[in-house]
Amino acid sequence: TKLFKRSTIERMAGHLINILKEAANDPQMPLSDVNMLSDEEIRVLRDQNQGQQTDYPKDQTVHQLFEHQAGKTPEQTAVVFADEKLTYRELNEKANQLARLLRDKGASAGAPVAIMIEPSLEMIISMLAVLKAGAAYVPIEPEQLSKRTNEILSDSRAAILLVKGSVKENVAFAGEIVNVADGLIDAKAASNLSASGSADQNAYIIYTSGSTGKPKGVFVRHGNVVNYTTWFMKEAGLTENDKAMLVSSYAFDLGYTSIFSALLSGSELHIARKECYTNAHRALKYIKENGITYIKLTPSLFNIFVNDPGFSAEKPCATLRLVVLGGEMINTRDVETFYNQYPDHVVMNHYGPTETTIGSVFKVIDPEHLNSFKEYPVIGTPIHNTNAYVLDENMKLLPEGVYGELCIAGAGVTGGYVNKPDITKEKFVEDPFAP
Repeated sequence: TKLFKRSTIERMAGHLINILKEAANDPQMPLSDVNMLSDEEIRVLRDQNQGQQTDYPKDQTVHQLFEHQAGKTPEQTAVVFADEKLTYRELNEKANQLARLLRDKGASAGAPVAIMIEPSLEMIISMLAVLKAGAAYVPIEPEQLSKRTNEILSDSRAAILLVKGSVKENVAFAGEIVNVADGLIDAKAASNLSASGSADQNAYIIYTSGSTGKPKGVFVRHGNVVNYTTWFMKEAGLTENDKAMLVSSYAFDLGYTSIFSALLSGSELHIARKECYTNAHRALKYIKENGITYIKLTPSLFNIFVNDPGFSAEKPCATLRLVVLGGEMINTRDVETFYNQYPDHVVMNHYGPTETTIGSVFKVIDPEHLNSFKEYPVIGTPIHNTNAYVLDENMKLLPEGVYGELCIAGAGVTGGYVNKPDITKEKFVEDPFAP
């Protein structure tokens, strides 16, 4: 018919038969327990929604993998900010020095250490230093309202706050404040610290606003990050010749696709000022002059980039072989605009809540099939060691084409919410399909 395809009608008829069979076999069965899907349909749906199961360094922490990379490419440029840069050796050594200072001040295994630093080399040094000290960092956006900052500091129970320079006015913090720019770390040893932390230990705590607007912290473990980053490095084919550009706040995990993949692959990470990446002309100029090869950004920012007059006139993205879009609904017209200029480049649609570590599902948008993507946009398939199911309110798989709730399982599922055991119990549930 015009309304349904034959295959859809046949599938629906099969579901009706399954329901009748189950009801006939057990008339007292609650409706919530009735399964309309056949065993074969369940098997197919589970196979389709399962990411490739692959090995990754499960027993390694983020900082251990960084140290390994620093040992491989010590003189390769690791991070660039404005006219400053650090090699992998220099970045590793400075992070080691600050980590020793943090340990002296009581930073312990998994303990939260807050960071409130503007985009800079010190921002990256601090992130790595907290990890090396064995603690978990809590990134705070310096430009946000003091009310939100104070809520995060209070809720996280951080005992140490890292800043660069003076503390912002109206910030209420009773713990110890460490100014990473005052030279105290210079006297510390620069060698790697003794092994600290484990893969199941928290690496960082990201605060999301949530539906209520009140900050809600999410514990993210080293193992979560290592699985994600290992997948992305392989999927993107990263090498020591690549250059990433951070175009979002470090207080949100959108940019962690760029930060961790660059630092664990030997690539070059560029930290851009906000006034640079929010101005399309300046951002595109930076991409061109610095030979940036991959970037992760929101579709809104991508829209500003591709609709700037300089995007078509000056061909600034010749080296930008990979664009990863996440955090919002994709605009297919912008993807078409990009592909019209760079048909050999790659655009990836990437989705995933913070609760499942940076990104869980992806789709490389094929320019040859862009029209079909426009008509039926999809977020894609799960990344490695990840499963994605569409379930009903009773945690049962739903047939293809039926609306439900997207539930994500696997190596990216984080440790829950800070100080919110009831919500954690409600949202973080056992995988009903786990063996």
